[in-house]
Amino acid sequence: MRDANTFVASSRIAIERSAPHIYLSALPFAAKDSLVYTFFSSRCTGLVSVKTLGSNRHGGRLVMSIAGHAGRVESIAYLPDGRLASGSADGTVRIWNMRTGDESMPHFASGDGDVHSVAVALTGKSLASGSEGVVCIWNLEAPREPPRRLLGHIGPVHSVAFSPDGQSIASVGRDGLRLWRVETGQQLSVTSETMAGVHAVAFAPDGKIIASRFKYDKEVRLWSFADVPTVVHVLDHEAMVSSMCFSPDGTKLATYLKNSTIQLWSMEFRKSIATLRGYLNRVQSIQFSPDGGSLLSVSDDTGVQLWKLDRDSNDITSIFLGGQWQAITSASLSPDGLYIALTYYDSTIQIWDASINHEATQAFPAHDRQVRSMCVSDNGAFIVSGSWDRSARIWDAHTGEPKLPPLIHERQLNSVAVSPDSRLIASAAEDNMVRLWDIRTGELVGEPLRGHTDAVFEVTFTRNSNLLASASDDQTVRIWDVVTKRLSTIGPFHYEHSVRCVAISPDNKLVAAGDLIGDVHLWNTDSRRGVRDPYQQNECQSSKCPVTFSPTGTLIACGGGDGIVRIWDIGADRLNLTLIGHTRPVASIAYSPTGLIIGSGSEDFTVRLWDAVGGTQLAVLCGHFGVVESLAFMPDGNSIVSGSGDSTIRVWDMVTALARSPKDIKNASEAVESTGLTEVGWLLGRTEELLLWVPTEYRAYLNLPSCKVLIAKHHVFMNTEDIWHHGENWTACWLGMPAF
Repeated sequence: MRDANTFVASSRIAIERSAPHIYLSALPFAAKDSLVYTFFSSRCTGLVSVKTLGSNRHGGRLVMSIAGHAGRVESIAYLPDGRLASGSADGTVRIWNMRTGDESMPHFASGDGDVHSVAVALTGKSLASGSEGVVCIWNLEAPREPPRRLLGHIGPVHSVAFSPDGQSIASVGRDGLRLWRVETGQQLSVTSETMAGVHAVAFAPDGKIIASRFKYDKEVRLWSFADVPTVVHVLDHEAMVSSMCFSPDGTKLATYLKNSTIQLWSMEFRKSIATLRGYLNRVQSIQFSPDGGSLLSVSDDTGVQLWKLDRDSNDITSIFLGGQWQAITSASLSPDGLYIALTYYDSTIQIWDASINHEATQAFPAHDRQVRSMCVSDNGAFIVSGSWDRSARIWDAHTGEPKLPPLIHERQLNSVAVSPDSRLIASAAEDNMVRLWDIRTGELVGEPLRGHTDAVFEVTFTRNSNLLASASDDQTVRIWDVVTKRLSTIGPFHYEHSVRCVAISPDNKLVAAGDLIGDVHLWNTDSRRGVRDPYQQNECQSSKCPVTFSPTGTLIACGGGDGIVRIWDIGADRLNLTLIGHTRPVASIAYSPTGLIIGSGSEDFTVRLWDAVGGTQLAVLCGHFGVVESLAFMPDGNSIVSGSGDSTIRVWDMVTALARSPKDIKNASEAVESTGLTEVGWLLGRTEELLLWVPTEYRAYLNLPSCKVLIAKHHVFMNTEDIWHHGENWTACWLGMPAF
């Protein structure tokens, strides 16, 4: 039953939408060692065959998907009997049966707006929910009874917690901490606070101490739980505290800090005893396992990790449980510690296996987060990429293999550039600085270039490799002397808005910069004056306005927030071409070495190739499942390289891409490359019939016909037999049951 449940839960989107896709989509992507796949795959023919490398099997840890809320799930809590309570922005609290995924009783709705927090008493008889200014106590043994409504808070109730004996409730909000008597609803005490108020509260297991966290504070306050709570200790941190929890035996308190570390505190000595590092971004949740031997953490970048703690907290190791976690809103361990409940922005809840005995899968070397920038060396040997995982990486352009260890930065990377002489890499990060690296050794060259007062979004070298331009959120473009590592005598150029993109003409005489509102400014480096009024992208707003010069330097291509690429003739001072086809803002542009082809990448996840003379669209390359943030042609003009927000880099073969005809599509991979997948993973036919559904964790990693190099943590191969049964003839896939 569990095997069948996993099969249904992991492919629920396909199965609920279309029964035929139990066979056409769910079965091909099922775990190959599952009973469902073993039994049914031999009875089918003409289906897509799927092979994965570097990837956990589809549904390997996913036990169940739960849908029912009509709004984002804000909070979850397990009941002692293993059921799960969830509070949502739809104003309801629901109790779920973990065997079936169905609601185990009628949902609760008090009519007080969004439910921000839920908590369950250790007795399992009562549930508390925090809404807009109201705490409700629900009787789980009489679910149809109206709740006891505790009034007094002003604004959202961020967190609620039962005392271990179940007789009291602590609730916190913008107006402070309040204590209530469960049986009578009597308010025992009020502790008012200023600023943004208290955002989390927790009882120690013995019920004698309450811990509270403040939104903009570096402190966790420990209160003595009496008729009037009194602060007995303050735990000072180096950074703001985001979340906290007590160990089951009450000897430790774990706190997560905004500087991406977790601290463990001894409650006996009130001092920090260990610091857990390894995060890049916000941790959504931390929780001790029921036996106290592990600490669960869920973060935006590393996903779900289980930290194994020894008795003295001197030997701490972590196990990565996997997953795509950017959309998680909260997490909770089951009472037996065997399952993790995760909630998502799309209002769904997923239950994952928390055991660590699954077969380990070795992912390929690749970025963990969005590839924000990517470029190719002039000799065509290397691809250099920069990512929000804080690393710049150097790859063999022909094999996709890493050439050096990652170049690690302190903050997220926005841009990388390679000098035309293929000696240096420039990188720009959120720390307002530009760094230079030796491309052969990966060593830093001199001190970082300081001068910008805000994040640097793009860097680019001049053709002679002597100068470097940088565009920043501080509304300037600065020109740096690469030899002296100082600002040159050219510039800085000032703007009225944040500058996101910069390009330098081949003769080094012009600097073009795209700003936050979509205007492109052109400056003369000799006169240090503007050449003309800004090129306006029809007043279309865009967070990124990419610009690039043609190889001759006579044209400038600009990408707009309206999805249009505009080509301007600089000498004639007129609009030369408009390239219309993208359905979302343009995020990247590149000219081929000959200047005859223009490549554009967009927030619609596509790469498009255009005739640079006539403006005809030559090809559309689908395959990315994120914004195409960066584009570059290989020096020989036979390939184009794309870096995406889906964390992957693809090298596309131009000959294959330009020769492909939509009429000649014969298999699923060609169809995906030609038309792409919908947001929920459907491959559609010409009349929008459902051809195939691809699971979330595989969509960005599909190996496609025109993609000759894929730099990604995982690789997914989809092949079809000589006959691919899909569409109206789908029933032909069934061979029938064997005769007995």
